[in-house]
Amino acid sequence: MKPDTDVYDELPYDDQTIEQIRILMHKNMYNPNLLNEIEHMYSNFKGAENSTFPKNPPVIFFIQANHPAAEGWITEHEKQIKDSVHGKVVLPKGGHYLYRSHSKEIVCVHLTLHRLVSYTHLDNKRCLISLVEGIG
Repeated sequence: MKPDTDVYDELPYDDQTIEQIRILMHKNMYNPNLLNEIEHMYSNFKGAENSTFPKNPPVIFFIQANHPAAEGWITEHEKQIKDSVHGKVVLPKGGHYLYRSHSKEIVCVHLTLHRLVSYTHLDNKRCLISLVEGIG
């Protein structure tokens, strides 16, 4: 397993911080919980394959737009929220670690879903302006 550190190249981290993150990734890579997850990955996927979410709770999936690992990955997630009143699938372009590279967009979608701000597309500037105007 090779940890993906390339995601930090575009973010405003200095070399010392990136090195600390790399050290933590290697330390955590062999965590017993992670090893257990890997060992049971196939059975967990099979067990969740036909699962859906309840109708009312908000569910947001952030899935990389061109997911390379599994055929039908996006479709399977869309099926899981098909009956959800507040379900949403967001497909940003990026790598596996979207929460690192698209954190502002994720916050904006979350705030929009909870009606704290409103905007029509993933525009970080507009989201942040709306949030400030909503507060002030």
